[in-house]
Amino acid sequence: MQPTVELIAKLPDIAESNWKLRSKRIEDEQRMLQNRLNENKAMNFRAIEACIKSDLSGDDLERFKEANNKNISDIEAQLKALQSECVTMAQLIADARRSIMNLAKTWLEADLPRRQEIQTALFPDGLVFSPDFLFFEPRNHTLVQQVSELVTTLIKIGRGERI
Repeated sequence: MQPTVELIAKLPDIAESNWKLRSKRIEDEQRMLQNRLNENKAMNFRAIEACIKSDLSGDDLERFKEANNKNISDIEAQLKALQSECVTMAQLIADARRSIMNLAKTWLEADLPRRQEIQTALFPDGLVFSPDFLFFEPRNHTLVQQVSELVTTLIKIGRGERI
């Protein structure tokens, strides 16, 4: 079974709806990480205050700060990775939407390797051309399927008797 044009056109919407679910989980994770980051920064501040009040020795403060700063940098790295994922996914969805909407333009502007990628995506088994008939052969299942769907669609909208 080959993907239909309608399915290919819906792919950005499907990806976007899946992304909305993932982005909700990312928001929750970012909120949790931000809370942990704030707690670590507050503990750092309280440790400095304890050292000033002589409740904590300088060596203990240094060991605590070293461990706490490592936690802070780990949390900041996780937050940065989540933010990067958000930006990357938004760009991918936008690119996919543009590529599908402007497939003809994408084809005209593409270099040879990109055209081969597009052709392979649309026709994974390749296209068989008949020099005898000067037309693409019925062995092209996706092409035949698309023509069949076009005829079916035209019949459904009331032009079936005239084609």
